[in-house]
Amino acid sequence: MITEEFRVKYHSGVLISKPCRPEQKTVNANDIIVDEDWNAETKDFWNHHGRSKEEYLDFVASGEADKQKPIDVYKYDNKYVLVSNGNHRVAAAQELDADVKVNITGEYYEKGQEHDDSPPSSITSLENEKMGKSSKQLNQFRRDHGEPGTTSPAAHDHNITPEKERARVREQIRDNQNEHQNDIIEENE
Repeated sequence: MITEEFRVKYHSGVLISKPCRPEQKTVNANDIIVDEDWNAETKDFWNHHGRSKEEYLDFVASGEADKQKPIDVYKYDNKYVLVSNGNHRVAAAQELDADVKVNITGEYYEKGQEHDDSPPSSITSLENEKMGKSSKQLNQFRRDHGEPGTTSPAAHDHNITPEKERARVREQIRDNQNEHQNDIIEENE
């Protein structure tokens, strides 16, 4: 099953992710891989936002969910990986075997596969500048204090780890892409 294959590769560090030009489309919810720790099988999942499972099912079945912002996903093989909000919509749509609107903002691929590692074309010069500031700050920190996440006192004091820095940069890229996508949508309206 591709979901298990993805999880094994993801947890073993075989997969690399990279952002891509955002693309909106409609896909079957059963083609979306959800978080194994936060899904419909998790205790208290359905009432997390104060709605019942039945209310989520009605929300999706009525078409009201289609009026929400598309769900951010990364592409993996012929499936999609949920990377942000939308767990409840996806779970309800999966139960109904329904389609959902997604915003593909990145992709996963295996280390060593040939891939263009250049930045996605959706990143504007302003976004490059924002990311450059983060890189400059990290480089300055490394010059002053050593590699984040090491046992250097400064890294320990600031609780900076390479994983946290990568997650922060990924979130910043995702936010920038969403902002750029919203600008494109506004221009087209």
